[in-house]
Amino acid sequence: MFQKTLLLVASLSLNCNANSITFTDAANREITLSKPAEKIAILYNYTDYAAVAGNECFERVVGIGKKAWHGWRNGIWNHYVEACPEIEKIADIGIFRYGDFYMEQAIALAPEVIILPMWQYEAVSDVQKKQLNDLGIQLVVTDYASQNLDSHIKSTLAIGYTLGKVERAQEIVAFYQKQIEDVTSRLSNKLPKPSYYIEKGQKGALHQDETWSKVVWGQIGDTAGGKNIADGVIKAGKNGTLTVEKVLYSNPEYIFITGSHWVKNPEALSMGYGINQYDVNNVLISYKKRLGWSDISALKSGQIYGMHHGLARSLMDFSAIQFMATKFYPDEMQGINPEANLIEFHEKFLPVNYQGTWLFKAQF
Repeated sequence: MFQKTLLLVASLSLNCNANSITFTDAANREITLSKPAEKIAILYNYTDYAAVAGNECFERVVGIGKKAWHGWRNGIWNHYVEACPEIEKIADIGIFRYGDFYMEQAIALAPEVIILPMWQYEAVSDVQKKQLNDLGIQLVVTDYASQNLDSHIKSTLAIGYTLGKVERAQEIVAFYQKQIEDVTSRLSNKLPKPSYYIEKGQKGALHQDETWSKVVWGQIGDTAGGKNIADGVIKAGKNGTLTVEKVLYSNPEYIFITGSHWVKNPEALSMGYGINQYDVNNVLISYKKRLGWSDISALKSGQIYGMHHGLARSLMDFSAIQFMATKFYPDEMQGINPEANLIEFHEKFLPVNYQGTWLFKAQF
């Protein structure tokens, strides 16, 4: 559960003086820069970087982990190309996972800072850390995947200090914190919690995909006040697949399927920029054809929903938390409009316009 955290800059060990910039990143590492970075590499969290960078888009970015954006979030990539065409010319340096980080390419580009998520930082070897450090390339770690408010704050401010845009980062944090507390302040440990099941929609309705417990989408659902049927089966903090029997036996009251632009699988749930509601609805209602699912409480009552997979591990996850909470507790969450708030986030902070389908209730 997100804990209420006040935005006190001093409490995060952040300070800035005429000679240097010192702050704490999401790995609780003290980072000191002589000045805001002019050459940056980003290995993930592109939309969060864009929110802090604002209209300058990716002008300072010399390297990216292209697979993690162009490959995994192709619809978001294509939408950003229109607003920030420079991304097509940014060099690909891979990511610190799966053994495909291009060290020589990264060194040749000579970024002052590489911004990377915790799950990649944990894959960086000591030899690689020393090599980068000896070359004066700083690693700045973000963590939006753990769904911890403090980590969201540190991550966003770390990007802000790296860019020299601390005030903008603080404005984003204040907006985000308000969106979260608008939900959590109304829950008051409500019991009993409605049961839910959430599944990645990459494989489509005919093939069961992964779920999460106490991390990423599992923590998003918990923060929204639900009871995850994967808890106790999937190890806390991990992802995995439930058996068909477990899902049927648990008989969840709500089902959520996450969608993205998984272009290699035509059966996948596609959501996001450029995706219309009709196509989303057709895929969601097809889940009723899965063996035994027509007897699940959620399907009987029409409580199956789609959410964009890219909302997790990002500042935009507040809208998914709000969306789930408004379904779990419609009376308590009156007045909260998740999509309107996501649109506002786009208008205030992102270089692209909101469009397409990000949050959706299936219509049978």
